[in-house]
Amino acid sequence: MLRGKLLRWNDDKGYGFIRLESENRDIFIHISSLPHMNRRPMTGDIILFNIEIDNNGKPRAINAKIDGIPAFDSVQNPLSYQTIKKNLHQQNETTQTNHDPSIKPNVFKHNRYKYSGRKD
Repeated sequence: MLRGKLLRWNDDKGYGFIRLESENRDIFIHISSLPHMNRRPMTGDIILFNIEIDNNGKPRAINAKIDGIPAFDSVQNPLSYQTIKKNLHQQNETTQTNHDPSIKPNVFKHNRYKYSGRKD
């Protein structure tokens, strides 16, 4: 595994750049490369990782972990990310609909067929 320091991290978008200790170049890292970590990465963290070349020919970090931070294992965290996300989504739907029965959830929130004002 390679070792580098996290130079920049955009927590809103879930990606950043690692500076390799052995070379003077930056490697892209996405949050999906850090599975089962106890916390989100922060600028200055030491990251252990492997490199993969993506479809565009650029290097990116894979199988990464934050040095010194323990990772969840399946015993500590039996629920998967998808299960947690699904449970939160169901909670939000229940909260919205039970709050006021006359308010219906916006089913067409992302409707791409909005009225353009054009008359046929």
